[in-house]
Amino acid sequence: MKYIINVFSLLTVFTLVACNSSTTEQQNVAQDDTLQVFKSTVLNIQFNYPKDWFVEEDKSTQTVYIRNVAKTVTKETMPPTFEQLWISTNEEFTSKDQEELLRFGTPIGIEVFGDVQADVVQLDDITMNVYTYKTLGGMAKSVFWQDAKNVRYFATHSTEVGEQNQMSMGENLLEVLRSVQSF
Repeated sequence: MKYIINVFSLLTVFTLVACNSSTTEQQNVAQDDTLQVFKSTVLNIQFNYPKDWFVEEDKSTQTVYIRNVAKTVTKETMPPTFEQLWISTNEEFTSKDQEELLRFGTPIGIEVFGDVQADVVQLDDITMNVYTYKTLGGMAKSVFWQDAKNVRYFATHSTEVGEQNQMSMGENLLEVLRSVQSF
């Protein structure tokens, strides 16, 4: 069964991170040899991420980008091992309507091949809805949740970067989200 998803034009998000974004100094509070902690004042959360990755906050879109390269890339300048995750509180991405579009499909947006698989991940007091689906570039994951203050969050990763990269990003996305704490 073929679904079309209007989740937000993932195809262009990773090529054009907003021009007015600013790189925020990363807080290096190591949890172990491979992770560091980032505290986002934009999203009011903190999370662990790979030590050799970079974090950028975009206040205008209420989005935090976590990537394995120091700068924004385009399809033309993307390294072969490029990975980018992002977390947002922007209502354009986080609304219940957007989640329903992802869950059930719509004729506008990203092309999805096959069924959308829905799972639930429980982390202390946070319930995350995890959606897995196949795109042109391979398997992708998108996650929705709401914190104790009723702030809705959305997280996903770049698409059309190759099947192996997308599988790796999906795994890294879940690892980062397992450490999310609201404040």
